[in-house]
Amino acid sequence: MFDRIPFVRYTILLLAGIFGAEFVELTDPRMAGAVLLAVVGTAAWLLFSSIRSRFTHYAFLFSLSVLGWFAANQQKVRLKELLHKADNHPHDAFVATITSLPEKRPNSYRLQARINYLIEGNSCVTLNGNCLISIKADPDQLPEPGDRIMVRGKLQRPPEPASPFSFDYRKYLERRGIPFTVYIADLHRVSKLDNSPGQFYWAEKVTALTDQILRKYIPDDDAYGLTKAMILGRRDDIRTELNDAFIQSGTVHILSVSGLHVAIFFAVLHFLMSPLRRTRGGTYLYLGLMVVILASYAIITGLPASVQRATLMCILWLLATTFSRHREPVNTLAVAAFFILLADPASFYDVGFQLSFLAMLGIFLWSEPLSGIFQPQNRIIRHFWSLTVMSLAAQLMTLPLTTYYFHQFPTYFLLSNLLAVDLSGLLIPASLALIVAGFAGIPFLANWIGILVNFLANLVNAIVGIPGKLPHFLLTHLYLDLPQTIGLLVLILFGYAAVRTRNPVWVRGVAIGCVVFTCYSITLIMRDSRSSFMQSTSDHTALLYKSGSLLYVFENNPGNSFRQYEIDKITARYRTDTLLIRVY
Repeated sequence: MFDRIPFVRYTILLLAGIFGAEFVELTDPRMAGAVLLAVVGTAAWLLFSSIRSRFTHYAFLFSLSVLGWFAANQQKVRLKELLHKADNHPHDAFVATITSLPEKRPNSYRLQARINYLIEGNSCVTLNGNCLISIKADPDQLPEPGDRIMVRGKLQRPPEPASPFSFDYRKYLERRGIPFTVYIADLHRVSKLDNSPGQFYWAEKVTALTDQILRKYIPDDDAYGLTKAMILGRRDDIRTELNDAFIQSGTVHILSVSGLHVAIFFAVLHFLMSPLRRTRGGTYLYLGLMVVILASYAIITGLPASVQRATLMCILWLLATTFSRHREPVNTLAVAAFFILLADPASFYDVGFQLSFLAMLGIFLWSEPLSGIFQPQNRIIRHFWSLTVMSLAAQLMTLPLTTYYFHQFPTYFLLSNLLAVDLSGLLIPASLALIVAGFAGIPFLANWIGILVNFLANLVNAIVGIPGKLPHFLLTHLYLDLPQTIGLLVLILFGYAAVRTRNPVWVRGVAIGCVVFTCYSITLIMRDSRSSFMQSTSDHTALLYKSGSLLYVFENNPGNSFRQYEIDKITARYRTDTLLIRVY
């Protein structure tokens, strides 16, 4: 089964090691490094020696899990050392280098920075870590990427979750490599230093120039906000109501620069460049130009992680199609996942990483079986049917995770995706043409393309607003635990095997899995409805007590009420009514 897609097996084993690091932590880095070196060295020697045995095979596979475990633990060790160093060196100021463009928030601007030094009096200590800085200031006064600043104040840790039902913002930032946060209400606490290495942050500067071109030639604010989100992955200029419309229609993935956007850009490039492959030596010219243009697009977007992943996937696909006779898209996807996870094991916990790779896996696996259901002859119908198949395939594979994370399902996702994704295939190339015209200094052409982009973006905004006006547009309060989520993913994969092989064994496996999943879900519902618990929030401003069918919420701070959406989440999951009691 894995003969043609070996990297699927390798990636699964690497993931097992990364996940195992959550339970078995590295205590002595030197001893763990020696064990890793011994295991990998022995496996490599056995693999490439004349010895060919089952032991050789299993030793090599085991070494991949050890490699994943070691890489994940190394990240944890670095984080602990960083926190220990900050805790043991009191400071009243720190020096940091801004590494991102400002992101607009409701009452402030947020920037990422790399900490250089901690300052206490006349002494300083080197500290190589990341922090998230929120500044309340005018846009013109904000520091730029590459600026080195001194901030008078202390580094802070992100707040702990208020309750087990709250989002763990601290862990979320730590997995992104950001252990510290700082809020600056007074800009006088910030001083810009003269030795700023601004030239090393040219990708962010290119992104800023691109943003200025989009703002100049797209007159409508909503159209500009959508185009900026789709091309640069920055949503700070999208109104809350418009963002909610994208969520309700199931097209929120359009707002993030992801595999979809790179795939559309890649498809357009492939259409324009593919004639080169028919010329002598044109295959390698095609490969070189595609790689250079894809890399340039990634730079324009500011090199976010999602674009890096999608660009790597496209480049690997290009290499596979150029140098390999047997092309397996699933294996190419697994190769990309393997090297991304090896370089940054924390990507495993990134929702964007999980959803993008599952969506692409769904398209690779389910497109062919679904396409066989209906084979229209008309070109227009065939085009919309192919979009339908892609949307269904991606939605089917990501359904367990989206339900697990977001607890909702957009009912009219298929209708919205058919039209919105199709228009995105026009909007993204048109926007890129606008950027090229803007950088080339051709205002006449840029103005005309800007009118087209403005029209297409407003059309997309109008389409995604339709589902919110229809009845039952969003199914909410859908809760799955981790075993249910994994079980659903396994059932979907079993279903694919049953459809492709027509083997009764896989069909029986799907049937048995459905029965087990149903029994387990019913057991959870009965347990949750009858369970009782008492839980205090981390800041001790509220006490939660569930007894029978009632959830009691005792609050002792009316100025900092327990957030309503968390109460709704608990009452929906445990099928309770809420009784709010304020204690003064």
